[in-house]
Amino acid sequence: MKRILLTFTLMAFLLAACSSASEPTLTAADVQGTAVAAAWTMVAATQAAIPTATPIPSATPLPTNTVPPLELPTQFPTQPFEMVPSPTATVNKDTCNKLMDADPDGPTFPLKIINETKAPVTISIQITQKTPFGVCGYRSYQVGSRGNILVTFPQGVMYGFAWINDPKSPTTASGGPWKPNNTDKWTVYIKESGLYMKGP
Repeated sequence: MKRILLTFTLMAFLLAACSSASEPTLTAADVQGTAVAAAWTMVAATQAAIPTATPIPSATPLPTNTVPPLELPTQFPTQPFEMVPSPTATVNKDTCNKLMDADPDGPTFPLKIINETKAPVTISIQITQKTPFGVCGYRSYQVGSRGNILVTFPQGVMYGFAWINDPKSPTTASGGPWKPNNTDKWTVYIKESGLYMKGP
């Protein structure tokens, strides 16, 4: 058996040695195909080496100045605190810059207003300080050219202001302070130079 095996092996070896393996021959078409394949390989490698365009990152929004929420305590202190007295309220000086009540409290007196100008007049008479009865404010009256009126007015510290409505040369006149202190008749004279009060 060993001999048969050895014999087959030798025969196989001789057959292989005797058979001449011919070298393949290259044709012009094979050379051209190889060159084209190599060229495409280089093109593919070049394309792969080109860097890809990376997108520009979007701008990061700037932080805004936001105020953090105010945190309030859930419980307030329970310790006692001392009340501070508020300062005494002062009387507003503009409280008398108003129309006087129609029927004020306190004593009154008869007031005659005489217009000595050649034009109609609007006169405003005002008590600028509150009387002991809390009266202050102003009243306005119309007096014709060279005319006069008689009114009842509360007693108090008074000032007067008149608009002399002359169409050619309008002007104003003022006077005071006056302090009628009785129930007799007092008179206010309206002149271009000013307002004048005369007692009884």
